[in-house]
Amino acid sequence: MSADNYMIIDKHPLGGYGAEMGFASDEDQAVVTEKSLRFDTLQEARKYAESQWLEYGYSVEDGLQ
Repeated sequence: MSADNYMIIDKHPLGGYGAEMGFASDEDQAVVTEKSLRFDTLQEARKYAESQWLEYGYSVEDGLQ
């Protein structure tokens, strides 16, 4: 089994920031939705992503940095 996972951080629909995991082998890209993990600050979302084992790392969507 391949672990081709990555994570995106974007604005959460319920406020704050969300993190969502995706897989490079999946034709659908990861999207932050209401069901995604929610964080009050961008720093908290980054800290969470950095604590996960992600083969392809994480990215912060444009305009949030």
